[in-house]
Amino acid sequence: MLLAEPDALEPDLFAGFSQTPGVICNPGRDDLASAETGVSDAFAAVARTGSICVANSAKLGGSVSLFTRRHIAVLDAASIVPRPRDVFS
Repeated sequence: MLLAEPDALEPDLFAGFSQTPGVICNPGRDDLASAETGVSDAFAAVARTGSICVANSAKLGGSVSLFTRRHIAVLDAASIVPRPRDVFS
């Protein structure tokens, strides 16, 4: 399982999980290509479409969300908006 360092949430929220055996916190190219599950934060989600918005940064949230077969997004409930146009308002 891959864990991307959070961009939008406090790193402390992921601290305990990062100590779990089998969790890779600094994935390399081979890890991204072979991992079944990835966990990252999201800075927003859209209720109507079920979409999430993950930052594409050096912290690898975007890569972890795209390259793994299963992705778990963690976000603040306050960042869920009704429509896509509401994400950046």
